[in-house]
Amino acid sequence: MIREKIRRLLIIISQALIIVIAFNATVLFRHDGVFPSSYLSSFMFLMFPLILIKMPSLCFMQYIFNWWRYVSIYDLISLAKANIIASLMFAAYIKIFPISAYHVSISLLVLDFLLCFLFMSAARVSVRIFREYFAKASKAKVNRSENVLIAGLNYRFFAGVPCKELKPLYESMSTKFMHYIPAVK
Repeated sequence: MIREKIRRLLIIISQALIIVIAFNATVLFRHDGVFPSSYLSSFMFLMFPLILIKMPSLCFMQYIFNWWRYVSIYDLISLAKANIIASLMFAAYIKIFPISAYHVSISLLVLDFLLCFLFMSAARVSVRIFREYFAKASKAKVNRSENVLIAGLNYRFFAGVPCKELKPLYESMSTKFMHYIPAVK
């Protein structure tokens, strides 16, 4: 239970950081790698609404607390929908409550959507790759073998031709997972 709460807290913090990093990278791209002074003065006035608008939309689309070890096209579509909704909501917020110190343009919002989608999907895919890599590495260290299913293996015939060379291979395999044990040895 505590582990699950810590996991959820880490996911929320990482998603909020990705939102902030994506928007700051957007501003840097828009202004050729330099933060404008008007942006720096209104940084907090932009970040709090941005996080407070984007995080609930991610929760609403059930993106945040799904299993991160399984990434599919459905997850990426759900992420795209959540980012579209969040970007539209943030655009409406900027339109209703304009921040006079820094002008947030449409190109900035589109670029923020793209970078936020890219960074969030990259985070999710990297978690999957990381887990699969270390799962394989730990499995290889433990038993140095892989499970292999050979359908229809019969050491007496291979492609209709008698084959005595397959008998040692067949006998060396573990039979605890085999449902077919030959009647004649």
